[in-house]
Amino acid sequence: MSRHIFAVLTNPVDGREEEFNAWYDDRHLHDMLKLPGLVSAQRFRLSSEQIAATPYRYLVLYDIETNDLAETIRELKAKDGTDEIPTTMALASGVLASFFEPIGPLVARP
Repeated sequence: MSRHIFAVLTNPVDGREEEFNAWYDDRHLHDMLKLPGLVSAQRFRLSSEQIAATPYRYLVLYDIETNDLAETIRELKAKDGTDEIPTTMALASGVLASFFEPIGPLVARP
């Protein structure tokens, strides 16, 4: 099995942040974790302190373990926006989503 991270940067539609967060927490993460290879997910909100401005306020990191990332991506594309993985009108356009693979071991402070 190879390990990957699926990083998704998003924003809510103005005035719909509560709906956006409820959809993510109560529905979307659970739907996504039904996809083959997705083993965990964690959401983050942009911290108030930053080095530079960024257009995104929310991040989700999905951990993936699979022998066939291409198949996982095909499944995601096929189900995204359907009854299996519905979207919400509270999600702003311009989502940035990318898959990453490790290139070295996790390094921890001694």
